[in-house]
Amino acid sequence: MEFQWNEEFFLDTDNSKTTHSTLEIGTVAASSGRIDNSLDIVGLLPPEISWRCISESLPSLEEQRTLTFISIPWSPERGNQRRSYPASLLQLTSVSTKWLDLIVHCPLLWNEIHIDSSIDDLLAVLATFIQLSGTAPLEVVIWCRQRIEWDRIGELFQEHKHRITHLVLSNWPRPGQGENLRYFQEFIRPLGHLTGLVEFDFGGFIEPITASLLLPNLPPGVVIVNTARYDLEDVTTHNDVLERCVAINFGSISFQDIAPVLSRLTVTKRILIESKRNAKPEPKHDSLTAVPPHLQSIIYNGPYSPSLGRIFQLAYSSLRQMSLVILASGIGELVENLRLLTQLQGLWVWFQGSAPEEFQFSVKPTDVAVTSLRQLRIFTSGTEGTFTRRNNMAISALKYPRNRSPEVF
Repeated sequence: MEFQWNEEFFLDTDNSKTTHSTLEIGTVAASSGRIDNSLDIVGLLPPEISWRCISESLPSLEEQRTLTFISIPWSPERGNQRRSYPASLLQLTSVSTKWLDLIVHCPLLWNEIHIDSSIDDLLAVLATFIQLSGTAPLEVVIWCRQRIEWDRIGELFQEHKHRITHLVLSNWPRPGQGENLRYFQEFIRPLGHLTGLVEFDFGGFIEPITASLLLPNLPPGVVIVNTARYDLEDVTTHNDVLERCVAINFGSISFQDIAPVLSRLTVTKRILIESKRNAKPEPKHDSLTAVPPHLQSIIYNGPYSPSLGRIFQLAYSSLRQMSLVILASGIGELVENLRLLTQLQGLWVWFQGSAPEEFQFSVKPTDVAVTSLRQLRIFTSGTEGTFTRRNNMAISALKYPRNRSPEVF
């Protein structure tokens, strides 16, 4: 159903020489019980069913922003789905008078505001969303496009800038970091500092040098939800950036080199460490004494090492997801350490070996079981003759009883 813009409803009108607010017009329309003189059949649904239908019909920004362990590749379809929120919400108001009433009187449905030059009557739509959001915190999503009247937009937000708690620079259709930075600066120029901002999304992977240019315009304590690249050669300059990011890509670096910085990453939830898969395992480093207190995800593509086991031990109470590459020689120690992770929900393991005898190892009997695991994926490489035995061994040894449907690749 194509949404038809109704200027009388969404904008103030003086056709009767009386000025009515959008909220007043919506309330009158809802109380009439009819839209376009047709019976409101959908309005007969119970409120809880109506809310369920409305919420599931809207693209969820929060769901798409949620930090995932293994990222889903970007696609135009995902970008367009997120982008359709304003049109979807406005369209739902025309389904039923009861829905119209529910939606108009729910500020939290209107507090996600998209700035997109492809929206018809953009300024009118923005004014409607700002008004109907009441006093709710605002999440502003900027789609990096041309032909944006930033000064006019600044006027609309000026009295409400203290309500902006989340700012998102969309990465569709994938502009460069320099362009993202320019649109961010254009938005805040007429507003000044956003004192209420608590979370900032740059729209994708962020280089430390780019983030350094952003920091002067961000209030202290603002969390950057993107992945930042760790630069060992210039880590002192970018410490402030790293300490604000929820995800860090350490690249190909030793555990000894990252140990000093781990204790300073107070908001980091995900770390990625790259290593050559044929590299020799590192010894346990005594300098590994602390990890980010909220560390939830680890992606590590190198050989299992005692230092990785040490990180497991330090983060046992917070780790939720892991992706690991394991040589046959490290399976026994891995299984013992995994039993410490009582909050683990997702585990991706790549087992590597070339002969059946490589997968023989002993595991101490234990009654400890991790009941939190919901997803277990096991990937294998090596000779075909070890395929079945290898996976049966792995699934039974890990002892996660609530993982009812492990996936084997």
